[in-house]
Amino acid sequence: MPIPVDKTLDFKNHVADMIEKCLVNEGVPTFKTRYAGERFGKGVLFVCYGKSDKIPHVWFNDVPEEDIEFMENNVGEWKYLLRKYGSEKQKKLADEYVIKATRKFVVLKKHEE
Repeated sequence: MPIPVDKTLDFKNHVADMIEKCLVNEGVPTFKTRYAGERFGKGVLFVCYGKSDKIPHVWFNDVPEEDIEFMENNVGEWKYLLRKYGSEKQKKLADEYVIKATRKFVVLKKHEE
């Protein structure tokens, strides 16, 4: 089954909005930088894991090389991207949400102090 991609968006102007939309709908924001070992170039595929029925997959273009490398080498890249590109409200989401993975599933929860 092909991946249903709705549109292509400019990375710097839209990445924080898509991450926010995914989080508030209880999805897990993920970024795909490669297919079959080959990099997509300056693009990445955004997938809201667990909520793709509500949040469309999106191709981001013109992604800075440093951000692609960060995505490939780190876990929780969505927090880094929110802090880098988000509004003050969106930056707070990086501290409010935590993702916990088990062998069977991934859970997104609001961080409790």
